[in-house]
Amino acid sequence: MSTRKLLLAILTAALVLGACSGSTSGTTAGTSTTNQPAGTTDQQTTTTATTATKETAPEGASGNSDGSCTVEVTGDRELTWTFDQSIYSFSSDYWLSEGDLRDTVETIGEDNMGGSYDEIVASGKPVITFLQISCANPDDLIQGALITMTNATTSSDIPMGPATYPISGGVFDADGPAATAVAEFDVSNDELYGTIGGSGSLVLVRWDSTRIEGSYSFDAKESFVDSPREVHVSVTFSFACDKYHTACG
Repeated sequence: MSTRKLLLAILTAALVLGACSGSTSGTTAGTSTTNQPAGTTDQQTTTTATTATKETAPEGASGNSDGSCTVEVTGDRELTWTFDQSIYSFSSDYWLSEGDLRDTVETIGEDNMGGSYDEIVASGKPVITFLQISCANPDDLIQGALITMTNATTSSDIPMGPATYPISGGVFDADGPAATAVAEFDVSNDELYGTIGGSGSLVLVRWDSTRIEGSYSFDAKESFVDSPREVHVSVTFSFACDKYHTACG
């Protein structure tokens, strides 16, 4: 399982455990516009695909909220994807109630969580995460761009509200400095990239109890190939506090 898939699987499980899911909603498809290489050459063709929600996905996982995001890639690889908000798009302790966070610790277990709810909060650490944004295809989670905060980041480092945070590396650099973010971009299992540390930032223009909006951008280099491509990744997003979050304003 890729790092992105693992992170999203853990966070989605925690959201489902913690958040109410009593309301029901149908799913709609998101659109993805991609410039992809033809065969093994650098020739690019433009295709338009519709990402349908798989029957195995959580109910209402895709296209359920008033939100969307767009990934634009330039440099040695050019593509654009746009995805509707899904259960995977955004996670934050700030958008979950105390009761749900306590239930999450109880369900997962204090030994696995590293302490009780009160101990975790007193340490300044997140129960689940203070912020994770994923502009990704809900049916193929490796396709997209993800950003989250480093392990050293505490609640005092990242309050809700407008702010700018530097990107210190990729997801394998999660032990980086406090108050910085780590990011990842990939196209497929056959086209993976490594984030170039210090090459970008996360800009939040709005973050309150109803909505989060902003952008993040960084440079990345293709991995596990003889002639790696270098790209610049730019993501814009606007996500609503939806039924998977229980502390909405």
